[in-house]
Amino acid sequence: DMELSKQITTTFNSGGIQGAELGVSVLTTGFWPLTQVPIIKLPKEAQSIIDSFNRYYSTVHSGRKLTWQTNMGTAELRAMFDCGRKELIVHSYQMVILMMFNYADIYTFAELQDRTQ
Repeated sequence: DMELSKQITTTFNSGGIQGAELGVSVLTTGFWPLTQVPIIKLPKEAQSIIDSFNRYYSTVHSGRKLTWQTNMGTAELRAMFDCGRKELIVHSYQMVILMMFNYADIYTFAELQDRTQ
């Protein structure tokens, strides 16, 4: 499973998604049982990459369906702060919240909740 995932990811990334690189582990459900994943609305930038990967994967492995385990992911973000540029490695859910600040400087808790579900 892991070697095949590495090959699939390398081939997908070589297609060139500007500004992004995706690392995916495609695992067989029978060997790696699925867990209940909380529903979260991903940023359009991340969702676009996932949609592209789904299309790519379906051309390579027709008849197979991917189930995304966002609760097991991480993201590397580049952020600009007053003190300069920083690279952050964060959990998928932290990425969702941080990327919202590309569009506004202030959110209420209710707004964050509403825009992520």
